Amino acid sequence: MNKTYPFVFAAFAALALASLASARGQEPMSCCVPVQVAQGPKATVANQDKSGVQKATITIDGGYSPASVSVKAGKPVELTFVRKSAAGCDGELLIPSLKVNKILKQGDKTVVRFTPKKGETIAYSCGMNMYKGRVVVK
Repeated sequence: MNKTYPFVFAAFAALALASLASARGQEPMSCCVPVQVAQGPKATVANQDKSGVQKATITIDGGYSPASVSVKAGKPVELTFVRKSAAGCDGELLIPSLKVNKILKQGDKTVVRFTPKKGETIAYSCGMNMYKGRVVVK
C-alpha cells in the first residue's frame, strides 16, 4: 500500500469540509471559531459630553459591539473597552496606528484616548486579529 495515500486523503477531506462550510454561507473560520468583522458602512456615533470629548463604550464578548464607531475629526475621543468574556484572544487590544497594545481583564474597563485627524479610519483588533473593529473619522 502507498504510504502517501492517508496524507492525500486527509488533505482532500479538509478541503472538502472547508468548501462545504463556504457553500453553506457560514462565517469564515479562524482557529476553530468564526471571525468577527465590522460589517457595512453604518457606524455607531460617539456621544459628545459637555467638555467636547466624544465617548463610546465598546463591549468585547466574542467580538466587538459596536464594531464600528463614527467620530468627528479634530475633537478628542475616549473609547472605553469592557471585556465580558473570560477566555480567548480578545484579552488583548491592538490599535496599531495609535501604538496601543493592552491586556484586557474580564470585567475591567480600559480607556483609550486620542484626537483623530480628518478622513482616517482607525482599525483595532484582538491579539490574533480574529475580532476586528474600527473608528471612522468624519
